[in-house]
Amino acid sequence: HRQEESALASTVLVTSPDRASPVVRALELLSATNALRVPRLRISASASFATDLQLLLCARSLVLATSTLSELIADSPNLRDAYRFGRSCPPPMEKRCARPPPSATAATRVWCVTREG
Repeated sequence: HRQEESALASTVLVTSPDRASPVVRALELLSATNALRVPRLRISASASFATDLQLLLCARSLVLATSTLSELIADSPNLRDAYRFGRSCPPPMEKRCARPPPSATAATRVWCVTREG
């Protein structure tokens, strides 16, 4: 249970420096009212792509949107769980790297949530 609390305490939302996404403000409000199951939500709106990329590549679990960057991050050897929604779900049998990197110990589990369930 302690490990789960530690993982939840390090939840980070990586977004653009202008914080223009309406999701950012909604999550800030929900976090301020303790409506999230995440004890501490940290928002990273760095102007440094390198800083953001380091956070994303070190993550063990990610929620991914549809983008080229998401496809690259999904092949990170650190990633264990990738959550995707609707149109961002990859087609079945999508081929990733031809072989996993030597440091990879387990395959990434991809969880897709759609309207159909």
